[in-house]
Amino acid sequence: MQDPGVPKSVVLDAQAGDRDAFRTIVDAWGGPVFGLAWRYCFDRQEAEDLSQEIFLRLHAKLSLFDPSLPFAPWMYRLATNVCLNWKRGRGPRPASLDRMGPEEDGYEPEDPNDPALASSRRQEARESLARAMSGLPDEARTAIALRYEAGMEVTDVAKAMEVPVGTVKTWLFRARERLRAMLAPEWEVER
Repeated sequence: MQDPGVPKSVVLDAQAGDRDAFRTIVDAWGGPVFGLAWRYCFDRQEAEDLSQEIFLRLHAKLSLFDPSLPFAPWMYRLATNVCLNWKRGRGPRPASLDRMGPEEDGYEPEDPNDPALASSRRQEARESLARAMSGLPDEARTAIALRYEAGMEVTDVAKAMEVPVGTVKTWLFRARERLRAMLAPEWEVER
């Protein structure tokens, strides 16, 4: 989701101190902000804490938003900055698979058409992708998250990250190549 669709009037009301308007922004942006935070820490509790920090920062910095500009790139930039500051202060940690969600019990049905098997394989693919994503540089991970998870256009990603469009395209290309190289051996075995 590129922009949760918060009207500019709501942003202006929140800038003026309207608590209900600010709550509307938090409610609309909760999912995208959590998704971005999760891509930095791969831990549900930490992503929730990081999301809360993002909204605290939003509350403190909302007066700096220029209403003549689109809100979504500004919001993603603020969220990205909070995530990068968190990562710098914390240092890189490898993603832990036991924090990625409920563990499967190890049972794999024999029937390849069984929906449980397909669900298990999708979960394994998500875990493999999360491990590979954790090995990407911060800029590439952010660009991937904004482009493919948030559904932003490359130009909007560039605005949100405050870099040229060509830089974003390079990061995306290199990230896709690196992910392909990391995941190919694992996924080719399954074919």
